[in-house]
Amino acid sequence: MITVARQQRGMVLAVALITLLIVTILGVTGAALVRTNLRIVQNIESKEALRNMVESSIQEAIDRGQLLASTPDAFGGNACPFTDANVAQVATVIDSRCFDVNGDGVADDVGVFYTGVTCITAEPRKNNTLDFTDPNEASCFYPGTYSLCADALWEIDIVAVDRTTGASLETRQAIGSLVPIATINTVCN
Repeated sequence: MITVARQQRGMVLAVALITLLIVTILGVTGAALVRTNLRIVQNIESKEALRNMVESSIQEAIDRGQLLASTPDAFGGNACPFTDANVAQVATVIDSRCFDVNGDGVADDVGVFYTGVTCITAEPRKNNTLDFTDPNEASCFYPGTYSLCADALWEIDIVAVDRTTGASLETRQAIGSLVPIATINTVCN
């Protein structure tokens, strides 16, 4: 009878140890899954933050009216003080803008680098489509069917790099603008 009781205790102990092992494996696996999911979410958030900073810099460049200039200074000389391996692979950086993300007062955390501005197409603007309340468009008027301006479509290549998280984003943005018709042959091929 004592041997049967010992055997039963041994069985209970074995079942308890196996159950403990299974629970431990489940716990470790669950923790690993949570860590992986947190990394995925952080990567998604980093990419989205970069995308927002690219959009912000594009709007700032458009507002300043310098992005499509022959020597762009879209950000008033606030070029990024750092270079990065992702940017170094690009042949040229036309203009750049840095952002302070960590709040230390130094704009050195995220860099948005404009690497290419190309005119894709330009189409002469008809006089009857000009907005004469806008001084820029009104100055395009020329007697006849077509004005002295053209609608140009530009392609802007941008590389954004987050030095804190290591995230990077390459994007291409299209922007339309009004250009003097005399410059179409020099800016658009």
